[in-house]
Amino acid sequence: MVIKLSNEHLIEHTKSSEDIYQGKIIDVKRLTVELPNEKVGQLTFNYPSDKIRTAFGQSSTVTPLQQMKAATAIANKGEMVQPIIVKKIVDPATGETVKEAERTVVGKPITEETSEKMLDLMTGVVEEEGGTGRKFQLDSYTTLGKTGTAQMPNMVTG
Repeated sequence: MVIKLSNEHLIEHTKSSEDIYQGKIIDVKRLTVELPNEKVGQLTFNYPSDKIRTAFGQSSTVTPLQQMKAATAIANKGEMVQPIIVKKIVDPATGETVKEAERTVVGKPITEETSEKMLDLMTGVVEEEGGTGRKFQLDSYTTLGKTGTAQMPNMVTG
């Protein structure tokens, strides 16, 4: 499925979706999960068009865990959930559960309708004829994908 948008539409959409850039969808801060040394992402808005470029992977950096957290809103009817690294800790001597993580909703950055549309589009990338992610289709699972091109920054000049 291809969606063609005009520059005017993109600029209008950007103005109406400031939530994305204020951390309500892509949270570039630390996630406060059980992992040491987590890095903080960056949103670099040096030019007005930088906000538009975040849609295809430019003008921002996020960790895979931060990206996955954002994707939970698509998978959970708009509800973004805190990632869980260790679901349960069990005492090997007694078999008793010492600690068990619970599902924590940390926000609802998109509507259920938007979630359903994104699921449809991302499933099409992998499962529809002509989808650019067809080689990742699995027989036993519904697979979603987002393909495209993002420039890698020059490590010296940025």
